[in-house]
Amino acid sequence: MSDLRNLKEPEVLIKCAISHPTLWRLVKADKFPAPRRLSSKAVGWVSTEIDEWILTRPRVRTCPSD
Repeated sequence: MSDLRNLKEPEVLIKCAISHPTLWRLVKADKFPAPRRLSSKAVGWVSTEIDEWILTRPRVRTCPSD
């Protein structure tokens, strides 16, 4: 079983290598998993949903083909 846990925003930003404005722009556009309410003042993201989002990103070629 995978590591199922809640990630806070700073962890999500680092893991996904995106900025705060980009995170919320993607959430608003339904292109990123929505956060879950953890308490009246806290939200978090399910780690497996973030992992799945990362895996769906297109790969970037690092070197040109000959």
